[in-house]
Amino acid sequence: MTVFAAVLDACVLFPNFLRDTVLTLAEQELFRPLWSAAILAEVRRNVLAKREVDADAFDRTLLLMNTAFDDAMVEDWEPLVTGSIFPIPTTRTCSRRRSQAARSRS
Repeated sequence: MTVFAAVLDACVLFPNFLRDTVLTLAEQELFRPLWSAAILAEVRRNVLAKREVDADAFDRTLLLMNTAFDDAMVEDWEPLVTGSIFPIPTTRTCSRRRSQAARSRS
């Protein structure tokens, strides 16, 4: 049984090796992965901009992630932005989104 959840931000999901490793640990139920559509959009945007990857192939990767972890998608986190302790806009996007997604699941 999974004891805790962890928000996987773009900083974790962008590098292939890190993404694969972390999702393998989640598959073993060591933790429950969480992400938002905004996080996945950021990952997609950066992967397509910085790597020679076919957009359809990477979209399939994201679809497989959402299928494998069907309760990972965090929704309705946007209202938490106004209560964020991080200034907006911020260069620490990863930290802000992790905080918001974590608070929406508590």
